[in-house]
This record gives sequence, C-alpha cells and structure tokens, in this order.
Amino acid sequence: MSEQTPEKLPHKDGPPWDSKRVFATFGEADTFRKNVLTDNTKQAKVKRFVNATGIETFVVKVRDNPEFLPKEEKPKKNKK
Repeated sequence: MSEQTPEKLPHKDGPPWDSKRVFATFGEADTFRKNVLTDNTKQAKVKRFVNATGIETFVVKVRDNPEFLPKEEKPKKNKK
C-alpha cells in the first residue's frame, strides 16, 4: 500500500505581528482578542510567556489580515 501525500506549497510569510497588550490571566487576554476580532480586517492571537521566576504572562498579538492587503505586483521582465 502506498500513500499519496499532497504536494506542499512554499510557505509565504504574512505581515508581522505586533504586541498590543500584556495580561496576567488568559481570560483577560482572550476577551481582548475577541474584541479585536470583531474587525474582520485584523487577526489576533494570544501567546503565553513564562519568565525565569516562573510567572506566566499572556500577550495579545495583532496584525492586518493578509487577505485584505493589496497584492504586490512584480515588475514584468523584458525578453530581449
């Protein structure tokens, strides 16, 4: 039996993520993330960080949705 694996397309990076706010609990960070997501042109995520002393913090990161950004046009090459 041979399994067919789909071809993987090269990964394209989107716009960079910006850290917006830092919270002490995930619940607070998740509420803020949901408020940001009401705007369909934004993407948001919550990242968990633990410092050297073991204290957890939750950072909400936001970026523009790549689907709504203008497409970059590549210059056409002249054939000679």
